[in-house]
Amino acid sequence: MLEPEDVQGAYDLNVVAKVIATGFDIDFDPLPSPYTDSITEYNIVFWGRDTPCAFLSGAASTGSPVHIDGLVPGHRYLVALTTWNAAGGGCSESVRDVTIGGGTPQAIFPGWNNLKKGVV
Repeated sequence: MLEPEDVQGAYDLNVVAKVIATGFDIDFDPLPSPYTDSITEYNIVFWGRDTPCAFLSGAASTGSPVHIDGLVPGHRYLVALTTWNAAGGGCSESVRDVTIGGGTPQAIFPGWNNLKKGVV
């Protein structure tokens, strides 16, 4: 039986998001875990907060960095990451809101699990 710590979430990643004029570049590193060597995919989910009734969008990648383009300048987007490995898919973990064309945001919030662990 898998334990919650067996499925790696985005809170386990060192994440840096760099906002550009029409999108963002996101870079992340997995922390060592029993399944790091079996990572098959990362999913970057983004949602336009300033667009009424916006749908979630996403991009899959086998590594980092990932470039997301074609977004609306001046709009805010929630960004989240999910890791898929031999244990399955982790829960999407919110990374940070970004404002397209607004510059690089402050340090990424490390996630609720780190708060529970007393890391923050």
